[in-house]
Amino acid sequence: MRSRRTELRRTRIETRARGAEAGFTLMEVVIAMLILVTGMVSVLALFTHAVGIHRAAVDDARTVMVAESVLDRLDFEWSESGSVGAVQAMTFEGPEVAPYAVSTSAQPIVDGEDALAVTVTLEWRRGSKEQEAVFHAVLLRDESAVRLAEAKAARTE
Repeated sequence: MRSRRTELRRTRIETRARGAEAGFTLMEVVIAMLILVTGMVSVLALFTHAVGIHRAAVDDARTVMVAESVLDRLDFEWSESGSVGAVQAMTFEGPEVAPYAVSTSAQPIVDGEDALAVTVTLEWRRGSKEQEAVFHAVLLRDESAVRLAEAKAARTE
């Protein structure tokens, strides 16, 4: 019988000893929380950086679209009027170019005015920084536009 009592005592003592070791110490919990917080801060910093990159990419895409729109209007005006002066005098304002200040310059490449060297400059603010994008293009008139401009000039004379 004693052996059975001795076994029960040993089992109780071992159970109590294991029970005390079964939980986490305060130091282990603090270290785990520190690792968790460090990981969360790193992920948050990545998201913040990604949002900034996305915003810059959207601005760049919008800038290219506005520049293409301006170039299309210049090309249309040039093919309709047939004169470089009309293209140089154009102004761009309104909702389609809303956040941008647009300036253009156009110079004939050859004396015959069949090709124009065009520069479109867009300026805007991104946050507190001034931004600027400069686009260069060459506008070519096709033969039908040249003939149409010559016919209009002949009618007016």
